[in-house]
Amino acid sequence: MASSGRSLDALRREIDRIDDEIHDLLMRRAAVVGEIRRSKGPDNGSYLRLGREATILRRLMRRHSGSFPRAALIRIWREIIAALAQIQGPFSVAVFAPPEYAGYWDLARDHFGSVTPMIRHASVEKVVRAASESPAVIGVLPYPHEASEDPWWRYLASEDPGSLRIVARLPFIAQGAEDRGENLTALAVARMEQEATGHDRSLFAIETGNEVSRSRFIAAMKKVGLDPRFVGEWRNGDPKGTYLHLIEVGDLVAPSDPRFEKLREWEDGAIIRIMHVGGYAEPLSENELAESIARGA
Repeated sequence: MASSGRSLDALRREIDRIDDEIHDLLMRRAAVVGEIRRSKGPDNGSYLRLGREATILRRLMRRHSGSFPRAALIRIWREIIAALAQIQGPFSVAVFAPPEYAGYWDLARDHFGSVTPMIRHASVEKVVRAASESPAVIGVLPYPHEASEDPWWRYLASEDPGSLRIVARLPFIAQGAEDRGENLTALAVARMEQEATGHDRSLFAIETGNEVSRSRFIAAMKKVGLDPRFVGEWRNGDPKGTYLHLIEVGDLVAPSDPRFEKLREWEDGAIIRIMHVGGYAEPLSENELAESIARGA
């Protein structure tokens, strides 16, 4: 007999009942998602809500307690979210994952689920092209690094509506490829706009007519009240070509933000254009995970 006084058979029957309840709720959730799809109508392509997905996961983590692993909870819900998103409309993922960077495939699969169609690409250009050509394709690319001489993010430097934008950062919680010792971080790109979650970062490509040092750029942005992080710089091959600087700032910030107007006045008009290239919901921090663990202790 179990210590609670119930037999093992009774406990197993209870588990079966719980499994049935979980299954019933999943089917009910799928039915509600179907209603959402019908209410949007056939011409609405905005079925992917990456910001809302992050909000759901953060809310669940705040209420979680007990011994069930938090990483497993997030992974289960990522699978549920991805599978139900396919009900609203099909989408696929184009992944930069040549043999020497195979971990990005695992990172994308962990985030977008096992039922989501994924296509492997050997170059970042092919991922950018695939995501640019269809609103139903999400691209997964390495987080930019300063050493790159031809960074992929420069293809996002556009003011045209409907252009490719950064929409998510992977992983949302330290799991997947990081657990395999590769410590990979990626950005997802798609033809959609950033959605506010209350825990956001925004990225901007700032074009200047001449080279500007990183320290001077950061100092100028802090002076006007922005919270910047320098991500990368690129200059085309033309000796008279302009410079692009990729800057990440805290919160969801629009290009029309008055702080950018103040920044434009800096250095006598050195800034030519400021282009929003997207943003993402901040992944769960170590402090948030630690607080969740403390509540469940």
